[in-house]
Amino acid sequence: MRNEKLESLTEFDTGLPNNIDSKTFEEYYQVFGTSIITSQKLKLAEHCLNRKVFPLANLILKEFIDNHGPLSEAIFLLAKLRRKMKRNTEALTLFKQLESNPEYKLQGLWGQSMIHQKSNNTDETNRLYNSIISGAANLPIVKESKRFLQEKNDIKLIKAEESHIELNITQVKRVHLHIGAHKSASTTIQRNLLTNRDKVKDEFKIGYIGGGDLYRRGVGKHFVKLAQGYFSDGKDEEYISSIEAAKCSIKELFTSIKEADVVISWEGILGHSALDQYRGIYTHSKRISESLKSIFSDFETEITIVVRRQDDFIESCYLQQIKENLSLIHI
Repeated sequence: MRNEKLESLTEFDTGLPNNIDSKTFEEYYQVFGTSIITSQKLKLAEHCLNRKVFPLANLILKEFIDNHGPLSEAIFLLAKLRRKMKRNTEALTLFKQLESNPEYKLQGLWGQSMIHQKSNNTDETNRLYNSIISGAANLPIVKESKRFLQEKNDIKLIKAEESHIELNITQVKRVHLHIGAHKSASTTIQRNLLTNRDKVKDEFKIGYIGGGDLYRRGVGKHFVKLAQGYFSDGKDEEYISSIEAAKCSIKELFTSIKEADVVISWEGILGHSALDQYRGIYTHSKRISESLKSIFSDFETEITIVVRRQDDFIESCYLQQIKENLSLIHI
């Protein structure tokens, strides 16, 4: 008989249903484990962790670390797993490892504080909370912790949802992502959004992030490298590390936004319109799509691309090449 639950898991990029039982998880991994793309394995491990399928979560994470090294995202999930399994000594060691990575340091401190709090280790919990406060004063959970520490002589910590362990706590729920295309009024759109940023925020409750905010951060560097053909494929370690850095940089940017909706506008996500380098137009579009899916997987994301009439678009790209005195040899 056909196992419909099991077959539904093969469409992993659409998300796993909440009613999948642990046995089906294990069957799925036995059948499809070798074919799951690397960027989805950590997500599968997190699903297993959240649904208390601990043995399978442990297997996936150990395999991932053995094959790709101790990436911070995997170490963080493994530390959470150890804590849920009440193996607190191992969990503390793993959370401490995260302190060496600036983008995961607060996660490591927060994880340690939860373990020490449950062990009634007041002094260590107090020290960790003060470290969190000094490291990121603008995060909501840090503000609450600071208020509480100032008001109380003891360290009865404010209880937080599991999601507050995340390094970059954000109110952002929905992302409206405008990615161009080039030569299709992108600059006009961005100038208007930038000029009216306060009005858009106050009247419509929408935050705005432009290309200038992205370019020198992890997300900008990722798409620049992608356009330059820097990565050999979607499974190599450099690509996975770049995706991880991009995700962290997006979450870091979002911590300064109080609105639930944010508009991001940057045609640089598509690379550039240099016809001589691509020998065509956006020939790496599949890699762009895969990257966007991974980087914005934690948010409800709507992507907008303005499609200019194709003959006008090609002509405009061609004229831009001439204007910039670039080679036309491959056009």
